[in-house]
Amino acid sequence: MTAVDIIDLVLRLAGTAAAGWLAFESFQRRKIQLGDEPTLPRYFVRRGTYWFGLGSYCAVIALLFFALVTWWTPLKPLVELLFGGKAATAALVASVPGDLILPIILAAAFLLLVGWDTRFNPLLIVRDTVYDASANPRKVQKVYSVLRSTRLERIDDAQRKEITSRLLASSLDLGDFDKADSTVEYRWARNCVLFEKMQAYTNEPSFSRFFAEPSLKWGDICLSFNTASEKVDAWKRTPPHYTKTLDLLEELDTLNRLLCRLLACIVIFGSDSETSMWTTVTQLGGTPHQARLKHTWKYLMTYAGAIVVAVMFGRELSVLLYNQIFVPDEALRHFSRETFRWIIYAFAIFLLPIGLVFAARLSSYRVMPDSAERFYGFYVLMIVVGFLVSTAFTALVLGLDAAQDADFSLTASEAEFSFTASFVDSLRWGILPAMMCGFVAWHMDSIVSETEEKSVMVGKAVLRFVAWGIIGLVITLYATDDLRDVDAQLRFTVVLTNVVLLGALGAVTRFKTIQSYVPQADAAPQTASNAA
Repeated sequence: MTAVDIIDLVLRLAGTAAAGWLAFESFQRRKIQLGDEPTLPRYFVRRGTYWFGLGSYCAVIALLFFALVTWWTPLKPLVELLFGGKAATAALVASVPGDLILPIILAAAFLLLVGWDTRFNPLLIVRDTVYDASANPRKVQKVYSVLRSTRLERIDDAQRKEITSRLLASSLDLGDFDKADSTVEYRWARNCVLFEKMQAYTNEPSFSRFFAEPSLKWGDICLSFNTASEKVDAWKRTPPHYTKTLDLLEELDTLNRLLCRLLACIVIFGSDSETSMWTTVTQLGGTPHQARLKHTWKYLMTYAGAIVVAVMFGRELSVLLYNQIFVPDEALRHFSRETFRWIIYAFAIFLLPIGLVFAARLSSYRVMPDSAERFYGFYVLMIVVGFLVSTAFTALVLGLDAAQDADFSLTASEAEFSFTASFVDSLRWGILPAMMCGFVAWHMDSIVSETEEKSVMVGKAVLRFVAWGIIGLVITLYATDDLRDVDAQLRFTVVLTNVVLLGALGAVTRFKTIQSYVPQADAAPQTASNAA
């Protein structure tokens, strides 16, 4: 290894280490906004989960930087010019070409982006994606919202008397729990219940770091609670005063935000599953709204991954079967340069309409959150939407591409592009996306248990793959009928790839819904002994 190679390697490793360190610092600074209080994610996940996410992000950033300065925009040509000993350094610096300076500019810009906190920073999008893979930020925000917004339930007379007896001042009456949400009495009663529930966690060693962490403000919560008790007691014994009432309501609301924030972190940390998490929230007095469809972005990413894999595998499979089994004496054209275009095209005619189905279904859940009926009109509407979107995009792509790429054109070539004529000629390509949109909309209302056995899950996925593969075979044979005598090889590739693509989309169409949790009035909050 020459001196130039050593210098180049040292520079690349130093830059890679700097990128990893900046990524570490950036990940440590990531905050989740719970009410008015920013909260660091490491306070509501297990240490193993947090450090795995941290290490993964740092490794990704370091590898990206190393690839940038090694293969994409290498530093070695500049190092050879400056340290190769061919001429005086001053003369070399004066004659350095601009294209050799570009790698330094890009490397510096990359390091700047790693440490720059802004929502428009693409590297921070990678950071948030790595951490959100565990969905804990989303969970803690949901738990916080439930504790903040739901009314106290299942607080019996025995619990009310126990809570009242522990107060320093006689500021709470048994009837305060049943008053309106906007009153001082109810808001103080709610804080008393949450503070009482918190006591179950204070003596548990597993949760000790939450009460010792200054940013979670357990000491401030205790002081504010005792102060609020005296203020509420004084407020009850004096005539009503508008300004004092507003000030007291604001103090009680601030105390409630801090209590719910700390409890949300504790609940997420102490729950080993989503079922135990919502059970604990219910035991704390919350009434969570059970969303019927969760983690929408994960489903869309699954569909995207299925499309990419199916197109690549389908095209390779078509080449293998054609050359080895069906027509061994004739080599099938590989069309390798078209794979990326095919994936983008499949995204547009399948993933885009499916995304619209998700958006429409989530909007309908907000209007009718508790409805368990099937709305066949909605399924028909999604079929129509999928058909129009996929056909319109196909008309644009195939119509505009016909004159430039006759080999990949599946429509009649025309000298001038006419959208109407191309749309009519592309109607057959909207059938399969439309059917898939209706199938996805139907399955969104089909309950699948989270405890379903893996053998059953795999068996159903295989059946869906076979069924949709057959459907894709029949419809694609009809759609490519005009290629039968024009380009039989292209038709074979399109048909077989579509069979794999439709089968893959059908196989991954499986939605889990959150089942209802039965509240237990006499249950105690979950502690470390039964949460681990």
